[in-house]
Amino acid sequence: LYQVVNEQGGFLRKSATTISYLKRTKSRRLRRLFEQISAVPLLRRLPPQIVRELLPSIVTRAYPKGTVVIRQGDPGDSVFIIEEGHFDIIDERAGGTRLATLGPGEIFGEMALLNGEPRAATAVAADDVRVWLIFKHEFERLLATSPELAADLRALADERAGKRVVTTPESTKTWVDAAM
Repeated sequence: LYQVVNEQGGFLRKSATTISYLKRTKSRRLRRLFEQISAVPLLRRLPPQIVRELLPSIVTRAYPKGTVVIRQGDPGDSVFIIEEGHFDIIDERAGGTRLATLGPGEIFGEMALLNGEPRAATAVAADDVRVWLIFKHEFERLLATSPELAADLRALADERAGKRVVTTPESTKTWVDAAM
């Protein structure tokens, strides 16, 4: 009988077991998220400790194809990091011209938070997508505690100009191990 109850989640009936289970689950989820975002160029260049502190405030969202996630001219309240899928970045003022298509590991929405100006373009889900969100207050905290971030944002601009940073599985594992 205990085996049947435990298979259905009954092992959680004791509070100490529940707390232990939730801690392990959270730890595994954060490590998995940490490993996934370690490939994001902007976050990859930050010290692992700073990224680890940011993890609990990262929100995961999914959007179906065709969803307008940010609209040109709106105020910026978050930065988007693409986990999977693609976004078309569109200039509505230029008659709907597609400026770029961004994919996994790429970031958008950061410039509105940096300069306080409205969104410079519209982002539309080109297919079903999953993103990680960093909200404005957390992004501002990162800016305040991470002077390296300004240089990292310049590096992001360089990347968008075609200069890509290459990471190897070995360097990613070393970076993750240093933080965990």
